[in-house]
Amino acid sequence: MNAHNDNTSSIGDVITGAAGALFALATLTMTLFPFAIPGIILTVAVIVPLVLLAVVVGLLAAVAGAPVMVVRALLRRAAARDRAGIGAATPQPS
Repeated sequence: MNAHNDNTSSIGDVITGAAGALFALATLTMTLFPFAIPGIILTVAVIVPLVLLAVVVGLLAAVAGAPVMVVRALLRRAAARDRAGIGAATPQPS
């Protein structure tokens, strides 16, 4: 019996196919390379204003949120003091 299958590829066929694919990718890379630098510049030109906007919004949120956090902390501290009985009016001896 012959165990040879006609669907199997020899190592030469695999190397030939891989070489053709690598050649096609290299050709495509060399063709598209002149568009890479302008693409990077345009990407940076779009991202920089968005990053600056995010920083400004973050700073505004921090400035607006800080007083709210301080008031909440003071209210929590006052509520804890009331629960513990600290600062409650104590009767004065007569």
